[in-house]
Amino acid sequence: GLVERRDQDIDQGVSALADALAGASGSPQVICDRLLRALGVTAGHDDDVAVLVVEHPARDGSDADLFRNATLELLGGVEATPRARAFATGVLTSWRCPPELHDMG
Repeated sequence: GLVERRDQDIDQGVSALADALAGASGSPQVICDRLLRALGVTAGHDDDVAVLVVEHPARDGSDADLFRNATLELLGGVEATPRARAFATGVLTSWRCPPELHDMG
């Protein structure tokens, strides 16, 4: 829904996402709002979209390796949402984010 659409090649969508995130600044909410607006996701959007922006303190040394990236491929269906929540909770825990950020309900 965010990078793959019926009228757009997935590579174009990924490129548009990268462009929209380049130089992103502000709070996670501001970044999400700008990202969705830049990608044309409006209230009338006809596909599911989930975006998670996490702000964490800068890390260096061996600690920095923990924060490279985390990915999960979801195929849809009723199990996709609980799997995504469990994955995000696990990643946030491993990144030592405060427990109050783990509530994805």
